Amino acid sequence: MDAFVKRFSTYRTIKQAPVISSALTLDSLDADTTTVTVKGTDINRSDTGNWLIVDGLCFLITTVKPQTDRTLLTLMSPLDDFDRPLEFDDGQSYASIGAFIAAQLQQHWVETEDPVYAMPYLVVSNSDTTAFAPPELDNNGLFVLPEYCRLMRKSYRVNVQFADAGDTMTCKISTSPVAARQISFEDGHSQLQSVDYSSSGTAKLTIIYDRDTGERDENNDAIVVRERTTWYLSDTGEVSQTVPSRRAAGEWDTIAVKGKNVDVKAKAIETFAKNKSNHKLEFWSDRDLNVQDDCTFQVYGESLQSYISYKRKSSTDKRYYYKSGELATTVTEKLRGAGI
Repeated sequence: MDAFVKRFSTYRTIKQAPVISSALTLDSLDADTTTVTVKGTDINRSDTGNWLIVDGLCFLITTVKPQTDRTLLTLMSPLDDFDRPLEFDDGQSYASIGAFIAAQLQQHWVETEDPVYAMPYLVVSNSDTTAFAPPELDNNGLFVLPEYCRLMRKSYRVNVQFADAGDTMTCKISTSPVAARQISFEDGHSQLQSVDYSSSGTAKLTIIYDRDTGERDENNDAIVVRERTTWYLSDTGEVSQTVPSRRAAGEWDTIAVKGKNVDVKAKAIETFAKNKSNHKLEFWSDRDLNVQDDCTFQVYGESLQSYISYKRKSSTDKRYYYKSGELATTVTEKLRGAGI
């Protein structure tokens, strides 16, 4: 198997090298790295920021570590290249979450006037019809597109996938279908690597909403009405104001929101999506599963309802390596989750 370097500015192939070993992240709900070791040192520091095509997949080259006769490449998803903070125009309406993501990619990268950062070869398509949910903004009114995309995927299954198409890179935005799987570690197809549990994760949420009525008092101050709602998460991921028959395990949290016309249910869904991690199961399998497939595992005599959050293929094993759930269990993962 060979790896091909494509120049960022033109998407033209400029280098090729045989692959010695690889651990390819095929898909993940979070930002994750991929490693590939290639023969020789032709791929060098000038290629950081370029694209690498390996086994038909497209990655962003972030680190190049040359050695005597080989080079170790650290790669990330193409989505992580779009991490420039953007302004949000709340006066613009969008038909769906996917339409909003497509518009940002088109405006700020495909059609940008600066040729150094332009990606005219990126072909964006959208089939998502999920009602638009605006991004959370920082104190300066900015948001980061990869963070928004990953949150929308966890919350509403809106998936942004990049692929190599020869002379172009494609970006397909769609809604992932719901699929239910039964995973046994006794049938010879799947092998449990590890499982960890935690009391973390939100299962009940109180939202305090200081709603701006749009009216003013005699001092010309905005008239704000405080509203409170309580939301619950079921063990299969449904969010409602009704206590579910099978409640998810986790903590009771409270958040505060304010403004006009805030979609409180959307805030509940997104908050649960950020904080539902209370376990992490890792396993090998010859079964080809998809990230976000809902799974029922039998683990040491107990039934565990979960979902695939990570999928990797290694050059040293014919099976897939999966993570289910998103509990951070290593120092690196904990630091990354804290934004460090």
